Amino acid sequence: MKRFWYFTLGPVALLLLGGGLVLLRGATVGTRAARVTLQTTGTPSMGTLSASPSLITVGTATPVLFTVQITDIRLIPDSVNLLRVNPNGTATTLGTMRDSGTNADEKAGDKIFSLRLNLTEANAGNIRFQASGAFRGVLRRIVSSPMDVRAWHVTTSSQGVRLNYPPDLVPVTPPNSTTLLLQPSSKPFLPSGGRLPEGLLVTDIDSVGYSISLSTLPYVTPFVLSQILSKYKPYSLIDTQSTRIVSGQPAYVVTFKDELFAGSPYVIIPKLGTTFIFQYRSSFMPGSPEWQSGLESFWQVLDSTILP
Repeated sequence: MKRFWYFTLGPVALLLLGGGLVLLRGATVGTRAARVTLQTTGTPSMGTLSASPSLITVGTATPVLFTVQITDIRLIPDSVNLLRVNPNGTATTLGTMRDSGTNADEKAGDKIFSLRLNLTEANAGNIRFQASGAFRGVLRRIVSSPMDVRAWHVTTSSQGVRLNYPPDLVPVTPPNSTTLLLQPSSKPFLPSGGRLPEGLLVTDIDSVGYSISLSTLPYVTPFVLSQILSKYKPYSLIDTQSTRIVSGQPAYVVTFKDELFAGSPYVIIPKLGTTFIFQYRSSFMPGSPEWQSGLESFWQVLDSTILP
């Protein structure tokens, strides 16, 4: 039995049969064993650029792995570049992303191009990146959608908890307290509806924004969530309860009903006799873009937290 193979370039197929070459149109790419669609017409596209990790610490050199998938066969080899987008809109080429299975690239030929860089940022903020590539038959390079790596500050609580925090928050520890507050400024944060502390004027507080707090409570093993809640939130009704992992430890995520910050999460992490309690508070309407933005920062603070 004779074996044959056939390939396509757009709507055109080449059939290799018994040493002869036959031109076919309207065929589907493949062999008898496998069929693969190869796009060769239209505007080339870049996959989604990603970075791991996507959060780094200001002033600390951090290796970051950038990857992008490109499946268009018109891509010119070794033409994929990683770009840093400057504040004025121009771009700086940082290096070539490769699909060679060497250095930072995991597997050769899987259409995932990789580049690992050490990033050191002096200032907090977002650093924007794009990937670009050259394609046969296309005059201009194609660029991916931009993505951001966040550079955040770091602080350590009195209990030894290490937290990264965004540039729009300031770490504050109130007098005679072990609670760490990440809030809009050094002023007390009191969203609308809160009770004004005695001796303070409205001008003495911040009432717009969001805050993240970290407090602790001791517990006697074994840990029982209901006992901690009865001490920390004795008059509140639980709305939702779920779990996640924070700093390698099991954590409980709880929201409460019928209170000023209803729907805002409390994250409770027991470890070696100490309960670490993170709370998110916001002056914005739950579910609003501003509320969601602060909540995203809250989860990123948690994901970067290192417990003692």
